[in-house]
Amino acid sequence: MRLYETIQKLRKDAGYSQEQLAEKLGVSRQAVSKWENGTASPGMDRLQDICHVFGVSLGELVGTDSDDKESDLEQIQLYEDEIKKLKSQKQFQKILILGTAVTAIILLVLFVTLFYRIDLMNNHIQQLDSQVSQIYNNVDYKIAQIDSQFSSMLEEKESLVAEYAIDVKSLNIKDGQLTLNLRSTPKYYKKGMTAEFVINGEKSYSANSVFENGSFWADIPVDVNENNLKVLVRFTNDGETSTQYLDSNPNIINSFIMEVGAENKLNFFNGKEGLLITGEVVTTYNPRYHNQNSYSTQAKLINYPVSGEVIVEKDGVVVIQKEVELDIDLSDGQYSNCSIYTHFEDRIEDYNKDDKIKVISKLVDNFGNVRETEVYFDSVR
Repeated sequence: MRLYETIQKLRKDAGYSQEQLAEKLGVSRQAVSKWENGTASPGMDRLQDICHVFGVSLGELVGTDSDDKESDLEQIQLYEDEIKKLKSQKQFQKILILGTAVTAIILLVLFVTLFYRIDLMNNHIQQLDSQVSQIYNNVDYKIAQIDSQFSSMLEEKESLVAEYAIDVKSLNIKDGQLTLNLRSTPKYYKKGMTAEFVINGEKSYSANSVFENGSFWADIPVDVNENNLKVLVRFTNDGETSTQYLDSNPNIINSFIMEVGAENKLNFFNGKEGLLITGEVVTTYNPRYHNQNSYSTQAKLINYPVSGEVIVEKDGVVVIQKEVELDIDLSDGQYSNCSIYTHFEDRIEDYNKDDKIKVISKLVDNFGNVRETEVYFDSVR
């Protein structure tokens, strides 16, 4: 009996369908059908599976026909040789897989170790970079300190002035002039010495000084819109003139003039009974202080408000006038960004929609300058 006939007979004797046998062998039904009609033969691995399913030996599976017994024996021998060969290949593959796995594990361990060492080296390099950077910073700081000390010693040695002061004598905002009082004490005074103060900006200002109580002083008016001023003094002694810079401050004018402003927090309601104004006007200012000389830390007030008011005009005529209550003693410490709130709950009875309303905040400073800030200007519909 041929192999395909034996497979078919064993299946039918066992009561299996082609689908059931295929499921047990892990193959398709079409494969079983091809085995049974002789168009294909199972491989050695499948022959062993078939023997296992039906409980027969390989000889019983392929050698039941006595007419072809010799041929079947040869076939069995070939199958057995092939089985040995496959087993040998399988063992080799296991060894190869095991060797590959061991090699992979070794490489992984080497990679992890190498990565860890690289990470340690990077951390060490970063630490070294940080230390080097810190050393550079320390060196730069020490060099800067030495340079500053050397410059200070050199300036002190070369300076002609023991001390100086720049103060404000008067301020006239309307005329746009600020009068500075300059005072300088020479390190070495000799009878007959004279001094001239010079202020350079967009224009040049100068004045001969008066010698009094060991110091030279002079008053010099400058324009309030000047900037980048440089202040210097020229000493003349026995026909020789020496120049000493006292100050170079680009904002020296602004440092003497109080900043003022105002914020509108008003509400307007136009009704049958007139224009109702509620809310607040916030008057703001920055008083100015100044050290009296280069060696003093005691600050004094230079420009500050002494009185103020908020007015409401209707078509240029004052209809409401309120005093700004300056209740802060500005000489007690140094103040900045000061705000004063003026409250409104007022009505303009004869208002009509064509009238122009203007709200103005006014501050009068210690030099008598009236500083105005327009808070509101419009018609209320």
